[in-house]
Amino acid sequence: QCGELLKEIDPSLEVINVVNDAGLIDYMNGKGRVCVNASFEDVPLPSKIADYVMCNEAIGHGDLDNVLQEAYRLLKTGGVMVIKDFSITDVGKEKLDLEAWGYQARQPSEFVAAAYRNGFSVQTLLHPPMYMRHWFDIIEAEQSASDSAALHDPKDLPLCMSLYRLVKGSLHGKSVN
Repeated sequence: QCGELLKEIDPSLEVINVVNDAGLIDYMNGKGRVCVNASFEDVPLPSKIADYVMCNEAIGHGDLDNVLQEAYRLLKTGGVMVIKDFSITDVGKEKLDLEAWGYQARQPSEFVAAAYRNGFSVQTLLHPPMYMRHWFDIIEAEQSASDSAALHDPKDLPLCMSLYRLVKGSLHGKSVN
């Protein structure tokens, strides 16, 4: 959906979706979207093909370093990786494993450290003091998602959203927000 919204802003964009869920692939193909069936950690596309790589609430399904290494390979020099993901607001918790979803939420510091380990510069980190709406309100239309959410009480999940903008290579003295 994010790729389609970006194409509305700039119709010249070529969006390639990387998905490894058969149901989602069928849905996207039905919508006429370009879709590659692959893991985020091993995308069968040439190196240095992308200006942008975006993970929208998806990076927790893979190994953070492996996903960043693959994004780095796909990006052109100076390319940008944008990550929107869950972050843990409790400083006492390093990781939060949402086993029922096969997802791992992390502290912003882990994202930043992994970005630098994998050749990126961190241009922006936005960790707003806002919390997600109650999960059941968001996913009430989908029974399987509701069943999964029922395994986790949102009051017990210290999560908010964080946005990261990573640049392949050096910022060359540009300020960091």
